[in-house]
Amino acid sequence: MHPVDFGGHFGWLYEPEPRSGEVGKSGIVICGPLGHEALWLHQTMRSLADRLASQGFAVLRFDYAGTGDSVDTDELVEPSKWTSEAIEAVTFLRQATGAERIALAGFRFGALVAAQAAPAALVDTVALIAPVVSGRLFIREMNVLQRAWIDKTSRHINGDTAPDNAFDVLGHRFSRASIDAISKYDLRRVTSPPANRLLIVHAANQGPSYELGNLYTTLRAEVDSLPFPEYPDAMQPSWQAVLPEATLRSIEEWFAREMAQSPAPLPAAAFDAVPHSAPAWRPVGLDGVVETPVELADGRLFAMLCEPANQQGRSPLVVIANTAATHHVGDGRFNVELARSLARAGIASVRVDAHGIGDSPGARTVANPSLLSYDQLAADTSLAVDWAVERGHPHVAVFGICSGAYLGLHAAIRNPAVAALLLVNLQSFEFPVGFRMCDAATIGSGSTRAHFQAMFRPQKWSQVLRGEVSLRPVLRTLTRYVIDAVGNTATAWAGNANGNAVNKGARARRRMMDLDARGVRVRLLFSPLDHGLDELRLHFGRGGRRLNKLAHASAMVVPNMDHEVLNPAARQRVATLCETFFRQAFANE
Repeated sequence: MHPVDFGGHFGWLYEPEPRSGEVGKSGIVICGPLGHEALWLHQTMRSLADRLASQGFAVLRFDYAGTGDSVDTDELVEPSKWTSEAIEAVTFLRQATGAERIALAGFRFGALVAAQAAPAALVDTVALIAPVVSGRLFIREMNVLQRAWIDKTSRHINGDTAPDNAFDVLGHRFSRASIDAISKYDLRRVTSPPANRLLIVHAANQGPSYELGNLYTTLRAEVDSLPFPEYPDAMQPSWQAVLPEATLRSIEEWFAREMAQSPAPLPAAAFDAVPHSAPAWRPVGLDGVVETPVELADGRLFAMLCEPANQQGRSPLVVIANTAATHHVGDGRFNVELARSLARAGIASVRVDAHGIGDSPGARTVANPSLLSYDQLAADTSLAVDWAVERGHPHVAVFGICSGAYLGLHAAIRNPAVAALLLVNLQSFEFPVGFRMCDAATIGSGSTRAHFQAMFRPQKWSQVLRGEVSLRPVLRTLTRYVIDAVGNTATAWAGNANGNAVNKGARARRRMMDLDARGVRVRLLFSPLDHGLDELRLHFGRGGRRLNKLAHASAMVVPNMDHEVLNPAARQRVATLCETFFRQAFANE
């Protein structure tokens, strides 16, 4: 697969793997979902693209304007315009490959986009995968999800409502007018089918997608249906999502069968117009920022390099680590927003996909990223630092959120080239060797303070009595805190004549002292009720007072910030803190 740019859209173009030519001169455009669902289903969409390319298809998957790695928009993101962008993607695939026949495959809201785009794009074959049929029901679902997130975080996030012209869903902000337009869409309100051949992959055993299939059949389209039994497990946050391999295999086989009548195989020369390095040089719409996709560590990692435009020489650079298995754009697209903000301040960055995650070459062979170890991911983050040094960047820092903060810390511990660290909601200073993403589920999401506060809320006890809420996570967090506190106290009373780090707390303090002695600038940011505050308090005292006594380290709580930094006001605050911190850190080097 090769990175490409068309009309400000970043995408991946897959050269078909050599086969007998039975699918002919054909290509497929994949239309992604909206908002957080695009992040959750990223691995699923990539896997489908890989499978289709192995069947001999040219494949394009791409980011809509204002999403992913594509150009920012002057206004709020407008999903109601994505139909025209899908048509543009079809045109690009035809021109880039010479494909005579194009099909569309859409996931969730992308299925609605594909169905609307197909007639104007002259597409006769469409796959609708877990389709959004009714815009009204979909927007209602997004509203419920956002309200649930607000209720969950309301104890420490107050008064940050979306402006009247905006619609927020888990860190993604859209145009309210565009969302209102989408609420009027319904794929069942048609008098002709979007294409002659259709596949509908049903996410449930009944509902609007079945009504849609019956309607298309009545309108004389050839309609096939497939179940999607893995849908509940696939539609999960990236580190919990399960790749729906059986369903993807069925979709792959359907396309191979339906597209077998095309006249001739794609010639390899069709890709000569697309350079294999294919830098995404996109100054237009990026306002003084230039981005280039790069492979690092002999092709082990993928990254998006973001640099100030017209910069003389190399700028200081920040490595932006993955958060869990979310690919390099970050939750709510924060990594992209941060990188471009830093570039406008004269600081370069790379948004990294470690091996097995996102768009890294190795992700193709990793069915379950949650089994990747933090040790490996930290080593990959360190490799990105090495790449920046070899490229000639004078100073290199690391930024990470949650698990990404852990990767940054341990990359700095092993790599003397790291000059600064800004770590948001660090989960722990140390995990056992071999600790994996899936093991993080045992940590718990709240601090002891958060759990103590919950114990005094009658509503919480009512939920416990009704069986809606379990006390196990609370008891697990409190028990672990007590055990760690006793261990730290015992070590402090017993002392250690040899000065060795004999427990977790002592090792954390030793590592931070070693970083400080090297001159590494460290800033820890925490949300008000974050689990990481427990470890900070255990190892460094309330508010991290011992840490703050170090010459180059500090910790602070950021009001109104949630764990994933999805709250728009907190995101702006963190971006401002990053710019100020990195400017000062690089100036002191």
